[in-house]
Amino acid sequence: MTNKNDTIERIPSIHGRRIQQLRKDAKRYKKKLGISLQEALNLTVKEQGFANTWQRLMTRSVELFGKISGTPYETPLAKSTVFMGQDGSNMSRIATDQWARALTKEREVIDVFIDAHGDTLTYATVASKLAMNTGFNTLRLFSTHRTGGTLLSNLFADEPKTIRCLVNTLFEKTDEQLAAFAYLHGDENIPAHVIERVEESKEIGLLMWLEQFAGDKGIALNRALDFCSSALFLLPPLNQSEINHRYMLSDILKLCIESVYYDNRAALPMRITLTGLNGLEPISPELMTTLMTDPNIQLIIQTEPNAMSEWQDLAIKLAEQTYISRIIDAVDVPTSIKCTTERLKRLENCCDKTPVLMYRKGELVDVDIAIACDPACLVDKIDPPIHRDGQSIADTHS
Repeated sequence: MTNKNDTIERIPSIHGRRIQQLRKDAKRYKKKLGISLQEALNLTVKEQGFANTWQRLMTRSVELFGKISGTPYETPLAKSTVFMGQDGSNMSRIATDQWARALTKEREVIDVFIDAHGDTLTYATVASKLAMNTGFNTLRLFSTHRTGGTLLSNLFADEPKTIRCLVNTLFEKTDEQLAAFAYLHGDENIPAHVIERVEESKEIGLLMWLEQFAGDKGIALNRALDFCSSALFLLPPLNQSEINHRYMLSDILKLCIESVYYDNRAALPMRITLTGLNGLEPISPELMTTLMTDPNIQLIIQTEPNAMSEWQDLAIKLAEQTYISRIIDAVDVPTSIKCTTERLKRLENCCDKTPVLMYRKGELVDVDIAIACDPACLVDKIDPPIHRDGQSIADTHS
């Protein structure tokens, strides 16, 4: 076990560079480029896919790996759990801890972790948790991060059943699905709106992960989202990204449902963990209801509160358990829990625990609860993810 500062200094990027090494890199950049140390620090973290600024990296690092002592309350494992609170309230780590405990107790699932914080810190967290539990299979990374124009990610195989599942997530109507399938196989006599959606998805969406060039080593969907293995999707935050990202999260969630029912003979159980959400995501009521009520899907959600979010209200009403942390501004409180606004604002945020109000199926449980989790640990060696051509990202990074 290491102390807070040592743990943070040892956090690796997906290229294998640790924060303590980035400090040295920044000093070299400062001297070589004649820029300020702050500018050099920001440059190093951007290169490594960590964050947009050094300060953002430090804030997220403390939230994920800072010292937390004691466990006043450990949230029960349930089919669906929502953790809601302002960024920095330890909710990201609590949700990750919930995922790790659930996976340790029930490994025989398709495990999908989707993070929308816009950095790669979650890779270090998830990879460490898996490495500390012997017997877990390979972690597959699907990332929107690019270095030198190259996508750092696994790819989906260009084979009929995988493509069929991908287009099924993009289009609801059968004729549009057939048209998209034909377009991906070279047919040009296709409705314009279908072509537009497919091309948009190729640029920034599910189809950006479809192998396109000779030599790419794509993976069939049933192996990419594999039973008893884990897949991690690293996405940009919606409110900091271009409008073209608007479909990405819901498309991935629909693909998860496709994976559950990939084999028509028997559905497979899936655990989906969502972190870094902000309530602005366009998750339809129908999709949220399916995710919450499908008997084969377990859901763990971490999100910031947003009073305008319809999917958050629905999630609170449907989730088996919901934990709402301190809310800074009353206008952020979801409509379904307006009655507890003042109580939420009075919750004191202590350094070693997170006070919450608990709800079951949308009904307040009138008991004082403070959540904490085990101190975060990092294994000494975290292997960089595999690049799309089968090589390590660290080997292909110039």
